[in-house]
Amino acid sequence: MLYKYRKIISAVLSALFTAVSIDFNDISSAAMNEKHTDLWSYSLTDDGKSACLTGFDFRTANENGYVNIYVPETIDGISVTDISEGILDGSQNRLYLFIPHNFPDYSSLLPYCDKHNIILCDDDDYQYILTRSHDNENYEISLFAYNGSRDYLYLPDEYDGFKVSGIYREFV
Repeated sequence: MLYKYRKIISAVLSALFTAVSIDFNDISSAAMNEKHTDLWSYSLTDDGKSACLTGFDFRTANENGYVNIYVPETIDGISVTDISEGILDGSQNRLYLFIPHNFPDYSSLLPYCDKHNIILCDDDDYQYILTRSHDNENYEISLFAYNGSRDYLYLPDEYDGFKVSGIYREFV
């Protein structure tokens, strides 16, 4: 009996995820991360081997109607490993900020979860949204989008140290 329900649920979810994956985004994560690098300013970290994003040109982004902002994996050939605190303070509009899968530390972005949509992109076609938990004390993530072609989805118990709470309410 359980097998029957599992198969029905799997078929329904597969159909929904396939439909959503077509509508959500049809460009690769590599292409997404190359967008708008000219709008970011940065400084080299203390070791001089990586970059810390220090600013974003929100005026130009707003004039061009950008709501999806992609944190680059590299900028001018240098790996981006940090984002300065306060970097999103200049935004007047609610943004979708896409963070690449190899970004080492999200802590400077946590205060912005209430104002912006912080999307964590993994390297396997999944995107998660970072939100405050129901108790408003902690943070959790939910599946936000799936851009692959699998017949099933795997939801881990946690992702990058955050509890995975399920599928985001606006996913379907």
